Amino acid sequence: MLVSNITSTHPAAFLLIGIPGLEHLHIWISIPFCSAYTLAMLGNCTLLFIIRVDAVLHEPMYLFLAMLAAIDLVLSSTTLPKMLAIFWFRDQEINFYACLVQMFFLDSFSIMESAVLLAMAFDRYVAICKPLHYTTILTRSLITKIGMVAMTRAVALMTPLPFLLRRFHYCRGPIIAHCYCEHMAVVRLACGDTRFNNIYGIAVAVFIVVLDLFFVILSYIFILQAVLQLASQEARYKDFGKCVSHIGAILSTYTPVVISSVMHRVARQTAPHIHILLATFYLLFPPMINPIIYGIKTKQIRDHVLSLFQIKDVKYIHGQIEYIPTIVIDTYLHNSDAEWSLELSCCLKKVEKSLSNLFGADSIDNWVENGWDKEVKVGQKDMNMGRHMMAKALGTSLIGLYPFLNIILCINRKAVSSSVMLGPPYNHTMETPETFLLVGIPGLQFSHLWLAISLSAMYTIALLGNTLIVTVIWMDSTLQEPMYCFLCLLATVDIVMASSVMPKMISIFFLGDNSISFNACFTQMYFVHAATAVETGLLLAMAFDRYIAICKPLQYKRILTPQVLLGMSVTITVRAIIFMTPLSWMVSHLPFCGSNVVLHSYCEHIAVAKLACTDPMPSSLYSLIGSSIIVGSDVAFIAASYNLILQAVFGLSSKNAQFKALSTCGSHVGVMALYYLPGMASIYVAWLGKDTVPLHTQVLLADLYLVIPPTLNPIIYGLRTKQIWERVGSLLMHCLFGHSILGS
Repeated sequence: MLVSNITSTHPAAFLLIGIPGLEHLHIWISIPFCSAYTLAMLGNCTLLFIIRVDAVLHEPMYLFLAMLAAIDLVLSSTTLPKMLAIFWFRDQEINFYACLVQMFFLDSFSIMESAVLLAMAFDRYVAICKPLHYTTILTRSLITKIGMVAMTRAVALMTPLPFLLRRFHYCRGPIIAHCYCEHMAVVRLACGDTRFNNIYGIAVAVFIVVLDLFFVILSYIFILQAVLQLASQEARYKDFGKCVSHIGAILSTYTPVVISSVMHRVARQTAPHIHILLATFYLLFPPMINPIIYGIKTKQIRDHVLSLFQIKDVKYIHGQIEYIPTIVIDTYLHNSDAEWSLELSCCLKKVEKSLSNLFGADSIDNWVENGWDKEVKVGQKDMNMGRHMMAKALGTSLIGLYPFLNIILCINRKAVSSSVMLGPPYNHTMETPETFLLVGIPGLQFSHLWLAISLSAMYTIALLGNTLIVTVIWMDSTLQEPMYCFLCLLATVDIVMASSVMPKMISIFFLGDNSISFNACFTQMYFVHAATAVETGLLLAMAFDRYIAICKPLQYKRILTPQVLLGMSVTITVRAIIFMTPLSWMVSHLPFCGSNVVLHSYCEHIAVAKLACTDPMPSSLYSLIGSSIIVGSDVAFIAASYNLILQAVFGLSSKNAQFKALSTCGSHVGVMALYYLPGMASIYVAWLGKDTVPLHTQVLLADLYLVIPPTLNPIIYGLRTKQIWERVGSLLMHCLFGHSILGS
């Protein structure tokens, strides 16, 4: 318990209670808050990095944008980490002086942000109204001075507040009804006359907002006058389009402030958590949305961001890949030169279409102009080069691309034999290939290192989290109930599912180890799809468990006996085996006579089946029908279970009892959403959006479907289930310090 220091006029620490009235939802509220903070950090750090490394972007507009990004980083980092600690770990205590420092940084950088937005409005005014004087007016010296003035104004206005608050005697307790040290929330705890603080705080806020907004509006009045005087409508759109990002940033910053102020004055009877959520939204939304607005609307920044993830020049691939295959096409054509030219032209068109689908038409145009086109034209122009030289020209043009493409040479197979010399052996006969090559994520090969880092972290979390859950449930006899038995099985399946794909994916992304043997590929395919089928069955069993627990609580242990649990588990496993065995057999017995490059990061059955010489539609239809039956029936029974659960819950007379009953289903609902939503999106894109959605998006969706549930399931159950996180904490304390906190 916190005790105030009676020898001082202020307590040693305050208690931040979070969002009053919504304490029971803190875990769920933390998810969007954490996501927003992650986006804010990534977005603003990316902006700062791009502006820092590119000298072309060292212009006034981008320097002001860098200031805005730095301020947003400080604003979000001043409050969000402490808020997440409150939501996740109930770490509500904050030192008195730390509270004053947080308040000072929060208010000071909010004032700085307003000043930078005003400076950006001035920048737009000069760029549009005085374009010839832009560089002479907005010099580096002036930009530095503007930054210094913005900082000095904020510090000068906010420095008195901590000293004013320090002199108060806080006799109303140390509990702050807020999730951060907001000025007025702290003032309410003080005794004595606080009118000066109230007036000073309001006066500063009104002065800053009104003054800055007045000059921003004035700048845009001049801008509109200048734009409307332009003769061409296209020129008007172009000039005003330069202001769109800035207007979006202004709206994202000032709109929450205005709404929060109006709510405080007009709707005073509104629940406190509404006011606090609005105040928090003001700190959360601008840092998250500003880099997105500028990233989307500003071409230079958008191009730099996309260059980190997209392949702009095929020549770059040629210099980066670790092994370069040599394609030698020996021709023994007995056709005429005209027939040969026609065959070659047809092949080039099909190959170019494949390249455009994978890399984008714009990325290929330059390569076609500067690459194979010249070589082939030379060959066609001078037929004395011979057909062998023309075939070599085609092969040379494809150097460096083969590992990333699914190209089957379309020149007359009777007349052409292909020999591809790679590190891992290719097999272009009707026999079973010895190995496949997993590309990873086509089109994002140069982001593989970043993906590997994220994937490694997620795999570590998945292994540790699920192993902890299995260990805790196995060791603690009080947790060996139906609900926890199903959770233990779910954690085991998640370990199998993650370990089937993640180690190989990390090996591809980190080491470029693309090769996988034929048998290993189909073993991986079998385990991946069988594990997903088992997982959906377990989610249905867990829904049935919740139905019995809520609708028939007195018969819970009599219905869900160990024998019933064993029978359900065996049935779920057998069903998955029966479904997967024919599918694996069908795909493994297809004839593979072309490329063995799988355009995926694991052996997904459709990606592998596409390499077959025969029509893979039978296996694809079997997969679609089988998965539709399994998932469709499971989802239908889950929906029926929750329909009965809701009827039983809303039949309860007490609101508290209703909430308590529903809260026991929260973890299960969250896990179902994580499992079914990515799966449905992946299937929808694979079947209906394959011609419109980029290939790398399809592969990423399929990867997320296998990666997210094993990573987040133990976190959801660990945070939401009191018994689990208490036992996990006890186990960790026992392992680290040799004693259990539960026994203390």
